[in-house]
Amino acid sequence: MGEAHRIRMLISDVDGTLLDPECELSRESIRAIARYRQAGLKFSLSSARPPFGMRWLIRELEIQSVCSGLNGAVLFRPGGRIVAECSLDHQTIEAMVEKMTGHGLDAWFYTRSQWFVPRIDGPHVQHNADSLRTEPQLYAHLRDIAAPILKVVGTGADLQSVEACESEFAQAFAGRVSVVRSQPHYLDLTHPSADKGTAAIVIATAEGMEMEEVAVVGDSPADVPMFRIAGLSVAMGQASEGVRRTADEVTGTSRENGVALLIDRLLNAKSAAAGSGGRATWSC
Repeated sequence: MGEAHRIRMLISDVDGTLLDPECELSRESIRAIARYRQAGLKFSLSSARPPFGMRWLIRELEIQSVCSGLNGAVLFRPGGRIVAECSLDHQTIEAMVEKMTGHGLDAWFYTRSQWFVPRIDGPHVQHNADSLRTEPQLYAHLRDIAAPILKVVGTGADLQSVEACESEFAQAFAGRVSVVRSQPHYLDLTHPSADKGTAAIVIATAEGMEMEEVAVVGDSPADVPMFRIAGLSVAMGQASEGVRRTADEVTGTSRENGVALLIDRLLNAKSAAAGSGGRATWSC
């Protein structure tokens, strides 16, 4: 376990972590992140969301660090400049869409700046539009989308169909696609080099940090790759048992402002280290 006094940067997941179940940002979290920045520490976001679905958060929190979107498929600076991105090839996408259709799932496509769906009244479309604060574009054929596709999402009303598709994809596309569920009804598919662990390394390098100086917090299987390589990994209280087992520590739930609680614990550990010669360790 890393020593808390060494942590100089916190990378947070968004949905289910920084945001509450209604996809809102609490005043407690805003104030805690401001305290964290005022202490000279860095804060970043790593999300399944596309960059355009994170703009309001970046603006509200005055984030200055490189952030990650689409489960690590795109890394960007707060002003919008792209640091890195990984797109999927059309042959692989076509094969994935065929399998999704066989399971009764809709295929959503994300580019750097747009979100495409096959039907506006499809499962979870309106919820996602409200969450991203962005309306989707309709597509009829894959060829309708000219920009590189960075992430494909398979989604449907039937959770068992999503689970069955996930199991099949993990075997059929092993080594060709990164397969993870960011939320129970969302099967996220990205380039095999795109995951939150790799993204965390890129963020840390861009910000002049060693990984042992980076803490990460999240709630879903998509966050586990960054748990494995961070100096300190923290799971949200409502995360599944499997996700919690992979983390060093567990904070409160998203309803309980778990990220704000974590920040206060980190700041307290910093203060304790300063008063004891710099050797305070992480403690619940």
